[in-house]
Amino acid sequence: ENEKFPYYIDKVEKYGKKLFIEGWIAKKGEDNFYINRVIVLRDNQGNYYKLFTKSTIRREVSTWFKNEYNYDRTGFISIIKINKTIKYPLNIYFLVQDNDEKILINTNHKIEGENK
Repeated sequence: ENEKFPYYIDKVEKYGKKLFIEGWIAKKGEDNFYINRVIVLRDNQGNYYKLFTKSTIRREVSTWFKNEYNYDRTGFISIIKINKTIKYPLNIYFLVQDNDEKILINTNHKIEGENK
């Protein structure tokens, strides 16, 4: 759990050679009309892979935080095509650009799989 950037990963699914990750991440204590973040995977050899990350509307996040701030735009869907160089297990991170600072947040979520 990250106090400044609370998050939740709802779903991790593999379809063929594609991996989809869905959830939300917010910057706590302010309206989140735009949050500059992407999902990053780290394989077991220490290689990092940025995923295409698209924003989605998640009104229930604002409700969860008692509507103190607007967190409606904190949802995301991320996609990556798995190639042969990626070695499981994969660790999920957020890479957040906050003003002039880049922050790498370890979600402690691991994707198990097999390399073929």
